Amino acid sequence: MPDHSTCLLRWSGLHGVRSDAVDLPGIPTGWLGLISVSRTPEEASVIGPWTGEGLGPYRAWSVPGPLAPDLVGVLAGFLEPLQAAGISVLAVSTHDTDWLLVEEGRAEAAEAAWVARGIDIRDGTAAS
Repeated sequence: MPDHSTCLLRWSGLHGVRSDAVDLPGIPTGWLGLISVSRTPEEASVIGPWTGEGLGPYRAWSVPGPLAPDLVGVLAGFLEPLQAAGISVLAVSTHDTDWLLVEEGRAEAAEAAWVARGIDIRDGTAAS
């Protein structure tokens, strides 16, 4: 298993974010990527396959997991190169790992920033 602080898995499907979703959108069979539903008193957000509506498209990467709950600084280590490069990121944590979503038009620049910091980018689809 790769070192959690030096490897990211790139996922092939484009992702989108909807803040007006009352019902969960249909998830295609075989979808390899993140599905996340968040609700607060002010909003409900759904991250899933890019449908052409809402925000997106985003390219997604995940940290190889599962990550131990007591690990410190894993996500920060991947965010810092993006901050230094002026690249906006949407980060989502699940029980087992962290996900980073970057606008598709900035995906190559994000990977270049990570690679310049010694972070290995691998195909997440192959890892599933």
